[in-house]
Amino acid sequence: MQLHQTEECFGREAVLTLLKKRVLDLKDGYRQNVALLGHPYVGKSAVLHHFVSYLKDEQVMIVYLDLEHPDLDHFARKLSFNLLSQYARHHGLAVSSDLSVLQESLKKMLPQTTAVIQDILKHVSDGKRNIAFAGLLTLPEIFSNETEFFCVMMIDEFQNLEAFEIPQIFQKLGKKIMTQTKCFYVLASSFPQRAKKILSEDLSLLFGNFEVIELEPLDASSSRRCLDIGLGEHPMSEELKNFLIDFCAGYPLYLQILCREL
Repeated sequence: MQLHQTEECFGREAVLTLLKKRVLDLKDGYRQNVALLGHPYVGKSAVLHHFVSYLKDEQVMIVYLDLEHPDLDHFARKLSFNLLSQYARHHGLAVSSDLSVLQESLKKMLPQTTAVIQDILKHVSDGKRNIAFAGLLTLPEIFSNETEFFCVMMIDEFQNLEAFEIPQIFQKLGKKIMTQTKCFYVLASSFPQRAKKILSEDLSLLFGNFEVIELEPLDASSSRRCLDIGLGEHPMSEELKNFLIDFCAGYPLYLQILCREL
């Protein structure tokens, strides 16, 4: 396994290293799920995207799901497409952007996974949300058992699962997490207090709770690196650089926007 660093994720090396260690632990039979918390624009999604793009392991499939605008049908299709498309690419097969076509092309190779996906999508279409969500919870496990891949499930803004209006949704998720021995979950949230309440009350697992990582704004050194790289050859006085670093308060998005505009 290799974890490639880029300049886009400087200052987050400790978080990336920990996530890498947790994936290695998963492969060794030990699971420690992670919750990545931090205020909006502090860079949580960037860390997750970076990890998806640069973790290279032939035995691991990483699925990133964004719930900023929660919709059960979209969630079901995104999860299904992610699993099937990554499996197809791993085997050098063509990947259609049409989920139905992709399902059909992999039906013989993944009969159990594609059958479950077909059932899930039908239940969503029929308005049977509870049954559809129960199927979604089992999908990573079925895929792992059928393919022998390990799965890393990243759910960004996980607190928005509540919008699916399914009774005891977090308790149901927690019960499934406990039984999925080949799946590792990373839950991210821009609302730390709400997320902590869910984690402590509704996602308190029988065999070890979530390891909480609170992502802080970049320190002055990392902010300067972000600014220097973003500016490139654009000249700027040290006084103005220091002002911008203080003004952006370590939030990488603000630094990147200012650099792009300049």
